Amino acid sequence: KPKNAVCFDAPSWYELVVEGKKIAGSAQTRQKGVILQHGAILLDLDEDKLLSVFKFPSEEAKEKMRTKLPEKAVAINRIADRRITIEECVVAFKKGFEDALNIELIPYELTDSQKDFVKELEKTKYLTDEWNFRK
Repeated sequence: KPKNAVCFDAPSWYELVVEGKKIAGSAQTRQKGVILQHGAILLDLDEDKLLSVFKFPSEEAKEKMRTKLPEKAVAINRIADRRITIEECVVAFKKGFEDALNIELIPYELTDSQKDFVKELEKTKYLTDEWNFRK
């Protein structure tokens, strides 16, 4: 299990590793009969920006992670022979899911009322300190 919230800190047996370095981070939660799986694959990595969004117990701990991160994680565009774009990834993931699950994914457009609901939920819940700083 990772020692901190940076999901690229340490690879698990089921995660993608290239040249001994983690290239994908993932997290999962199970609550009330629902599973939420999140994954991130690094195309590029700005270590300073990544570390700026996490809380560390001390500046020393943050600097230790800054030193260790390049040893533990790598971005696709640092090791690929050519630049990989987000658009290529979208196409590849769509095709991969369709092939693996033997399905056809069809784009869905939210209705205006759904978009309004999302904006209201964002404003009244997800932008609040109560939501974002809860334990």
